[in-house]
Amino acid sequence: PDGIRTIGVSAFQNCSKLKKVWLPSTLDSLGSLAFDKCTGIKEIYVNVPAAKLFAINDNVFPTSIWPTADVYVPEGAMATYKNKDGWKRFEKYSEGKREQVTVDDMTYEYLTVAKTATLISTTTEQADLSILGKVKIGNDSILVTSIGKSAFSGRTSVVKLRIPETVTSIGESAFQNCSGLKI
Repeated sequence: PDGIRTIGVSAFQNCSKLKKVWLPSTLDSLGSLAFDKCTGIKEIYVNVPAAKLFAINDNVFPTSIWPTADVYVPEGAMATYKNKDGWKRFEKYSEGKREQVTVDDMTYEYLTVAKTATLISTTTEQADLSILGKVKIGNDSILVTSIGKSAFSGRTSVVKLRIPETVTSIGESAFQNCSGLKI
């Protein structure tokens, strides 16, 4: 989640079933061997803008994923990533713009090249809510995979909330001060 600045040495080492990695815009270092032996990684979403991009050691990710993993970077940052130590080892890059859309009083953020979104906030006062598993944006159907930091914070009117199976991560304080919510 945003706010994380460092992923330490060997933090996810040997997590061979890890398939997707999201690196927040606030990140400023990745420790050696952080994703060592994570050979199942297929997608890496890096939100660090070109101006803040840092070099990484060649041993942060397994060499076997360099030619196969899809690396998604912010719009206009691809050239910087392709020339930065460590990052330049990857072969498959796509870049996109971060955008937001509001559907039924819920605001989602997504990367235009990715087909996943994060629910980042809501203005609803409804007591009974269902988070959508997919959000229709233009001609695309975007999968909702996470609930962001403080997304529902302070929504005391929410009593019942259905979270779809597509959601695989929930951010810090996502439901803070939701005093009416029954779990």
